[in-house]
Amino acid sequence: MSRDRFMAIRWSLHLCDPETDEQNQTKKGTDQYDPLVKIKPLYDELLSSCKRFYQPHRHIAIDERMVAVKAPIGLKQHMKRKLTNWRYKLFVLADSLSGYTWNFFVCLGKRGQVSKKALSYECVMSLLDLPRLGTGYRLCDNFHTSGFPDTAGNDMPKRAERGTIQWKRKDGLLFLKCTDSREVTNCSTCHRAGNAVKRRMTDSRGVCMSESDPVPEAVQKHMGGVDLPDSFIAHYYGLHRTNKWYKALFQHFLDIAIVNAFTLHKDVQKAKKDMTQKAFRDELVQQLAELAKPEAPSQSLPQQQGCLPEFFGQDKTQGRRKCVHCRAKTPVYCTSCRVALCFVVGRNCFKEWHQK
Repeated sequence: MSRDRFMAIRWSLHLCDPETDEQNQTKKGTDQYDPLVKIKPLYDELLSSCKRFYQPHRHIAIDERMVAVKAPIGLKQHMKRKLTNWRYKLFVLADSLSGYTWNFFVCLGKRGQVSKKALSYECVMSLLDLPRLGTGYRLCDNFHTSGFPDTAGNDMPKRAERGTIQWKRKDGLLFLKCTDSREVTNCSTCHRAGNAVKRRMTDSRGVCMSESDPVPEAVQKHMGGVDLPDSFIAHYYGLHRTNKWYKALFQHFLDIAIVNAFTLHKDVQKAKKDMTQKAFRDELVQQLAELAKPEAPSQSLPQQQGCLPEFFGQDKTQGRRKCVHCRAKTPVYCTSCRVALCFVVGRNCFKEWHQK
């Protein structure tokens, strides 16, 4: 495919019915206006497929994901500390073990909030289905499960040594605060304050040593569930520069689908040799190209529609003319080509002329 052909297809890309988009534009400024109507069909189908083909493991994680874009639309959010300041924000629920993206939604800012509660509450209640709450899933994250009660006294000093820990418990809910390279807070309903994890580090002399980290092992192990699919997407980023916001999200949705398919492939092929993500993407492109190829034509000789022999007159002695193939006289002609052709035993010019 040429570059111009590819750009023409990309320029013509639309994900919803134009009439539906026009009707939605008339509702702008009202509560019935849907800012995501341009991606709604693909958005809903992708969410349904992500949930249908995978059952998350016990530990799950919720975190934000940023999609860089320069399209002029109010859905963008400004991030001071990011390399690309203006981005779309998505909140993602992923399996902490495999990194499978099980659910997500595009953040709409204040217009997308249903209740007046905090953003962390809105994310968890929107991403995790209510029937799954209380069924044994454990949410491990450094934002939605963080926090520590404000205490006026008996608090940690501002410059506490690394490894300093403080904890409080109330009705089965553990609040934990510890000092690492910075202050870390966490709250949990399924861990004890005495749990710790061993990690390797280098001291000021460059000697490797083992140190006890007061953060619970399960929290430290399963906290970066969303970071795993983010790294898969970053290795083979499919986002092309565009000024259309819905095309940027369409390209990111393709990345989500490909990484989820790669995760499912690894789970199915556990007993066999692992396939790298690059090899998986190459195989996927080849299979999609095979599906797009047109069917091979039949090897049999196609029948000439309308080419039938006919006599010029009432019998073979009337209206004889010269054959266009052998120049002999013949009373037969082709009804479609309107040329005289021999059609007798031993001289079948009708067949030979049509096969040329």
